[in-house]
Amino acid sequence: MSTSAVRCVRGPLAAGEVTAIFLKVAVAADAPAGRPFTVRVRSGRLETTAKSSVGVRASGAAARFAADGRLAARVVGNALVSSAAPAAPCGAAAGDRERDSGVSVPVDLDRDPSTRTSSCADLDLPAGGKVLWAGLYWSGGGQGAVPAEDIRVRAPGMPGYTTLHAAEVARRNLPTGSGYQAFADVTSFVRTAGGGRWWVAGAPARTGTVRHAAWGLVVMAEDARQPYTRAVVLDAAAVVGSEDKALRLPLDGLAPGGAPARIDLMVWNGEGVRAGVITMNDRGGREDRSRADVLGQGDAGGVAVDTLHALLGPHPALQLATRRDPVFFGVAVVSARTWS
Repeated sequence: MSTSAVRCVRGPLAAGEVTAIFLKVAVAADAPAGRPFTVRVRSGRLETTAKSSVGVRASGAAARFAADGRLAARVVGNALVSSAAPAAPCGAAAGDRERDSGVSVPVDLDRDPSTRTSSCADLDLPAGGKVLWAGLYWSGGGQGAVPAEDIRVRAPGMPGYTTLHAAEVARRNLPTGSGYQAFADVTSFVRTAGGGRWWVAGAPARTGTVRHAAWGLVVMAEDARQPYTRAVVLDAAAVVGSEDKALRLPLDGLAPGGAPARIDLMVWNGEGVRAGVITMNDRGGREDRSRADVLGQGDAGGVAVDTLHALLGPHPALQLATRRDPVFFGVAVVSARTWS
């Protein structure tokens, strides 16, 4: 057993007020599964101890970002290489694609001779709300595809592109070859530029044959009109298989049992993915499942962006599965009411 100390500063609370503290936890490779961990909080002479309801799991996803308050999540994106041209030029959405031609071709919409692939999406941010966090993701897949670690971004109202470098790149094996998901923190970029039409351009792979490529922008912002929620961004970069190989992401501790939740999803090449919230038993098995929604109907080669609503029961988990070839999971933003 190991211990570590974290020092943070919080302002005083009035009588009856509640606060939340999010801690980054590094899990050792040899950490025993299932053992709960203990947190001790001390302020001056006051001290209290809390124990987690669940311990380390062999599966799941670490939170890229977490916050609580009156929040709004925004997820937008578009294709860079696709076998179905976008019906609408800016923005990916479920069921908003033309019929799959079976041939992957570059998407280049910006009329800029310096780009070979480009597409756009319209980002609508809450009026007067501060951008708390923003992440840019891009992905590609195909035979021998080597990840592109640089991407070009043009913010609303800007005359030209800015080149960004990936902070992280995750590689996975897909039926169509190799696939990757790249990530860059763009919080300050989005905070400065704000909402509007965002453009992304660049080669989806350095070498190899690319079958699909796309990008997505995920933003968490303050919104005084929203109820008090607790939100988390999960980006496991995992392969989604059939029902017996479904991806399950535990959501324990996010909110009280029975709390309503909004889940914004981004799945690469995500045609036909079924998503829903299930309840897990103590042995990790499935007890029941809420109504599952099908994402990206008619989508091919790009990115499916969709939203589902569910109630989080005891030991909830987000489940994604497909009846077709395995696809690549991108990002889930889960926002749950905390009733505080």
